[in-house]
Amino acid sequence: MGAIPLPLTSLPGVKPQEGKGRLVNCYAEKHGDSVIIRGAPGLRQILDITGRTHCRGFIEVNGTLFVCLDTRLYTVTQSGGVFTAVDRGAVGGTDQVTFARNNKQPSPDICLVASSVAYQCFISANIAAWPDADVGSPNSVTSISGYFIWTYGDGKFRNSGLNDTTINTLDYATAESRPDTLYRGIPLGNDLLLFGSQTVEAWRNAGNANGSPFDYVTTIPRGLAGPFAVAGWEDGFANTIIWVGDDNVVYRKNGYGADRISTHPIERDIQELADKATLQAGVFMLAGHAFWALSSPAWTWVYDITTGGWHERQSSGSRWRASCFIKAFGSWVAGDVATGKLYQVDETYFRDGAVEISGLIETDAVKEFPSPFRVSRLYVDATKATGRAAGEDPIQTEPQCGVSWSRDGGYSWATPVLRGFGAQGESRRRMAVNELGTAAPEGFKVRLSWSTPSHVAFNSLSAEFVKLRA
Repeated sequence: MGAIPLPLTSLPGVKPQEGKGRLVNCYAEKHGDSVIIRGAPGLRQILDITGRTHCRGFIEVNGTLFVCLDTRLYTVTQSGGVFTAVDRGAVGGTDQVTFARNNKQPSPDICLVASSVAYQCFISANIAAWPDADVGSPNSVTSISGYFIWTYGDGKFRNSGLNDTTINTLDYATAESRPDTLYRGIPLGNDLLLFGSQTVEAWRNAGNANGSPFDYVTTIPRGLAGPFAVAGWEDGFANTIIWVGDDNVVYRKNGYGADRISTHPIERDIQELADKATLQAGVFMLAGHAFWALSSPAWTWVYDITTGGWHERQSSGSRWRASCFIKAFGSWVAGDVATGKLYQVDETYFRDGAVEISGLIETDAVKEFPSPFRVSRLYVDATKATGRAAGEDPIQTEPQCGVSWSRDGGYSWATPVLRGFGAQGESRRRMAVNELGTAAPEGFKVRLSWSTPSHVAFNSLSAEFVKLRA
């Protein structure tokens, strides 16, 4: 009997035989020396704002959620479990937006920047132009220590008055390290992080009486690939800044340095993306896991900060449909890349909206190179009795897993055979496959696949191997 290790991270190869394991719509969870692969959380719909086609961004203020959908701004509130949206007016452009609020009490000021236009938002009134025209044409907004901070393509950043909407035209500064453009301002603790195309600068509130209240601290010599390819400071998250660098590598902020956390498959995907401005990063938390998600129009990669592993997310074979994330109404809320629907990220819901989540685990090759070997039996240790008697028949009452294998290191695969997780109460169901044939020296791989709106978890794989002469 030999163990077939479950992958801890997704590492597809350039060619099928080069892959070192894949996790699609599932993720690894470590428990000491043991590993469990769990099905990824679903998206439970909470609201459908009909007639809209994509989410551009969120902010939550005093229990009211602001969401920009297409060219409209909405406020969303909840009462008795019922969500209600109110149209608050037109917003220019179609790209992702940035929001910020100051610390004014009892009602903070709220700013939205969309396509280089600054707007003022209100909880109970329609959107309006920013009241001080000196704001100009910023490309993003954030807030720190009660100040609004706007960034500009020429490398400047400007601040508002303290807990105010007014702007002193002398209250600005310029990123100092390189003459690069500024994409974003990000608050983290006492630091204002200014992300440019070639560098990240840290500034800190020094209380200067004249000009900008912020003083330069230091520079991280790594830029930002696209304006929305950074996340991790959001309220309710783990305060871990992660971004896609100008060299197509994903970095995690470490003090005033940057640690590479991406793998070569991810870096190839980023490198091959023609328009880095389409990169979209977001975060959410679930059962102690802090997830950082990066999407392009074609794919989604998710980094688990808690375990250090990566997995892939897909909806109907393309990128994950979740677009933008925020902590609101007691859970993590996500928008949709193609509709006006809003979702809660929910590990007890096994669909993305109304569509079943299709998951896949692919192992690395087990081999005795250069010798072949015979595989007489394969055992799959999965959580049993996950069917629900009151569920949909048969996808919930009798959930099944497809088991396939490759005897040439991943170049070709056997037709999947179906094995059941077990109906409700059927806890002694065993997943096993007999007589899988002779594996070439390139090795033996296993692929598990499922598309069932039920709980899915895998604990281990093992097989009976018989060594043969080379």
